[in-house]
Amino acid sequence: MLVLPRPEDVVTVTASANRGEGGATRAPTRADGHVPEAALPTLEELDAVHEAVPSELLARVQFALERGQGDNILFSGAKGYGKTAVVQRVLRRAQRSAVAAHTLYVDCVESKALLPELKRCMQECLLCAPAVLVLDNFDRIAPSQAEGQAQSISDQTQAELELLLSMSRRTVALVGGAAGIVVLATCANRDAVHEYFRSAHLFPVQLTLGPLTRVTRTALVQQLLPQLAPEEHAGVVSFMENFTAFDTIHFVNRVKDVYYQKKRTIPAKECAAQCAEGYKPIAHAGIKFLKGEKLVWESIGGLVEAKKVLYDTLVLPMHHPQLFARLPLKTRSGLLLYGPSGCGKTFVVESIVNAQNLNCIVVNGPEVFGKYIGQSEQKIRDIFERAQAAAPCVIFFDEFESVAPQRGADNSGVTDRVVNQLLCYMDGVEGRKDVYVVAASSRPDLIDAALLRPGRLDKAVCCPVPTERDRAAILRFLLDNVEADVTEADVAQIAAQTDQWTPADLSAVVATANTLVSQRIVEELTRAARDHETAASEASEALFLIADVGEGTTRDKVAGSLDYLKQKTTATLTARQQEERITVADVRAAMATTRPSLTPADIAKHERIHKLFSKGETPQPPVPGTKVITA
Repeated sequence: MLVLPRPEDVVTVTASANRGEGGATRAPTRADGHVPEAALPTLEELDAVHEAVPSELLARVQFALERGQGDNILFSGAKGYGKTAVVQRVLRRAQRSAVAAHTLYVDCVESKALLPELKRCMQECLLCAPAVLVLDNFDRIAPSQAEGQAQSISDQTQAELELLLSMSRRTVALVGGAAGIVVLATCANRDAVHEYFRSAHLFPVQLTLGPLTRVTRTALVQQLLPQLAPEEHAGVVSFMENFTAFDTIHFVNRVKDVYYQKKRTIPAKECAAQCAEGYKPIAHAGIKFLKGEKLVWESIGGLVEAKKVLYDTLVLPMHHPQLFARLPLKTRSGLLLYGPSGCGKTFVVESIVNAQNLNCIVVNGPEVFGKYIGQSEQKIRDIFERAQAAAPCVIFFDEFESVAPQRGADNSGVTDRVVNQLLCYMDGVEGRKDVYVVAASSRPDLIDAALLRPGRLDKAVCCPVPTERDRAAILRFLLDNVEADVTEADVAQIAAQTDQWTPADLSAVVATANTLVSQRIVEELTRAARDHETAASEASEALFLIADVGEGTTRDKVAGSLDYLKQKTTATLTARQQEERITVADVRAAMATTRPSLTPADIAKHERIHKLFSKGETPQPPVPGTKVITA
């Protein structure tokens, strides 16, 4: 047992270390000077937001200090969750409690002088016990050891950290009784700390600050906007899905600015809608979401069943979470779209994601696989982790048959491990709350049968070749986006003549017709310029200015004349393009040069696949040794 005096005027190690050359004092390494007392939320407010975790942390700290036996606490929480506010409030309460704890704060950034600094801080804690030593960003000094990577922490650092943590658990006998030392280490994630320091003998107490829920986020908004009515709080919170405490505070400050700039003339929900445009929360940093042109459902021709199933599976649970939370059974979160190539599987997913402002991560088949062992499975884990961080989120696997073919189809075993990793996440073994999986495939018969069972991709929706009515709707939408002079009768006639054409084929026809119109305009302008019918009258002044290179003519003057001529020519071409429209003759000329992408044999093959899936049957795995074509 270590017995040390505790004089009131003791000169602590940290205080002497904070004096530079000439007695100048550097910034202290103390946590109680970072945020003013008035700026910190109360313990009750923190409990309402973080579900009583702050009170539990305070109780653990006070118990360890009062019993005279020190303790180590590992406090984890992602960036922006509010660890700093919780720790500082706990330290303030510990300082003003009956034990009057001495507090020290160290930021464990990478530094060669960090270990000596930790030793000095521990000596100060021993002199001034009871004390609390906060090691912020502990995962920076003791990072986790990645499999197959170099050693993340040296043996010397590991031994010194172990000695420091074991010293804090020793009983310190003082003149007035026993007092303890608490080491409070914070980290972004428990798994980010070296596995040796995650053990119970070094950190017997481990607490986690979880993400905000809709209820706790509403409680935080009520604290920040007490002047608003409860229904207005709900309107503001509706734009904060997946926001951390940091995001919520900054977003509410933006809403306040807009709300008071408008002098409270518009509802707070409209202010929040304005602020939500372009705002990117912390969880979305580094994640590339699917973004494109926003379309309305009516603009998508055909695919009635696919649109309905996508809306019921993705949009309704995301927009009405309270309603679906009452359901006793797990709702559907996996969906497979299958059908011939070019029939709109990818297009319909992009449309609903952009129309409903959903978070969506797109995964193309070949980008999943890596050349190193274990790299492909790690990519799958990273995809689901990014989606979970951005939840509610949709993961869209395009060309899914190349990602998850039937196991046993190759000799390397890479695809087998990828399928096994997918099964772990899609089965619920690995948590994926509010993460939805949508897969698209033109060869669903090549997908591993285990992924098509209930609870995984349990709903298969066919995206067939469009009917005549669907083709007319698709053509009408495509022609409305360009300058076209085509009547409804012409559209119906073209739709009747394009039997077994896919939406991609029809889009190619309209694009080709637009190209023919552009070529015709260029040829007309070129011919007119050659014959001096239009170009001479519009550009004569500019040509004269360029030719007049006598006295007083400068390089800038010549450049200005060239720009004038260029602008005149561009304006003439633009005006001519606006006058010219696509006619039915252009569309028919484009049809003559376009070949449909699907042959009768391809259509018959996809019809057989559709019959197989419509009966609820699953394809049989391939016989070992047989060749399987995945494209």
